[in-house]
Amino acid sequence: MSEAAYLKMDRILPTAGFGPVDTTAADALIAIACITISIDGEIAAEERDAFRAIVSGVRRLQGESSLGAGESSDADIDALLERHAGAVSLSKVELAQKVAELAGLLDRNDLRELAYKIAFALSLSDFETAERELELDAVLVSSFGFDRPRVDALTSEVYASLEPSKEVSA
Repeated sequence: MSEAAYLKMDRILPTAGFGPVDTTAADALIAIACITISIDGEIAAEERDAFRAIVSGVRRLQGESSLGAGESSDADIDALLERHAGAVSLSKVELAQKVAELAGLLDRNDLRELAYKIAFALSLSDFETAERELELDAVLVSSFGFDRPRVDALTSEVYASLEPSKEVSA
């Protein structure tokens, strides 16, 4: 993934043909994104920028882009991060409980798949893999009930969506 991949983070979000995203589902998607970037105790600038792109994209899916084109203010991002700041201190059991609770709010398989893709893409955004990120990934897979082939397909979709576009020269 290139260093500017976070700028393309919104590419993992569906653009058309996706069912409605209500407030409950949008909040759960954003909470999972927030937990993902904060789980290792540090939020790199790349993670924050990627998170902003995801929040804006989820709000567009929800139809709540009140700040022009779905952009989120620094204060909005700070408030979201503060709301979920406790993720880093959760035990493995508490993390599993929290993720299971959030998974229960995602009442469609396409929403659970989107949540996984968001989390996986965000885990790539700082170019590091922490033990807690791997733990979270396992918890997400278990909570969403995905089998290995489905996880492989979803991660492949994320990698493909973050690849630079291939432009054909004339």
